[in-house]
Amino acid sequence: MSESAQARLELEKSAKYDRLGLDKTLRQMWGAMDRKRLVGLEQYLPLLDRIANNDSYMHTARAKAAEMAETIRKPQAQ
Repeated sequence: MSESAQARLELEKSAKYDRLGLDKTLRQMWGAMDRKRLVGLEQYLPLLDRIANNDSYMHTARAKAAEMAETIRKPQAQ
């Protein structure tokens, strides 16, 4: 749970203050998601949607945020 909280805080901080570093933060979060180290993924959706829909962020960060949000909304059947 602490890794999830840290990831959320880092994502919020990067989205607000470090728009160029946001892509790195999203990549780290994606890796943690792949390793199933994050819980409560729905908590990230509002922020990911905000990033994906805001033209002030780099295209790569917007695309990555949109892909992550889509993955959270439609998880693969296991």
